[in-house]
Amino acid sequence: MATFMLFVGTAIIAALAVIGEFGLRELWLGLGLLPAVALGLPLGRWLRPRIAGPRFRIIVLSVAATSATVVLVRQLAAG
Repeated sequence: MATFMLFVGTAIIAALAVIGEFGLRELWLGLGLLPAVALGLPLGRWLRPRIAGPRFRIIVLSVAATSATVVLVRQLAAG
């Protein structure tokens, strides 16, 4: 999955750059996320074996649903 996301993410960013929707501002915002990624990868490797499968699935889906809800509310509020 990570390999797929690497290629798809790169293709999406390239396409956005071509049409002018990805610039230096977005690049800096993305670079600001690197510390969280650097922390999340080893933390995930450590936590994953310690959390049971069904419980892990619920946690991941809950975080994803919460994130999606926040994005939708923000977009609707921005109007």
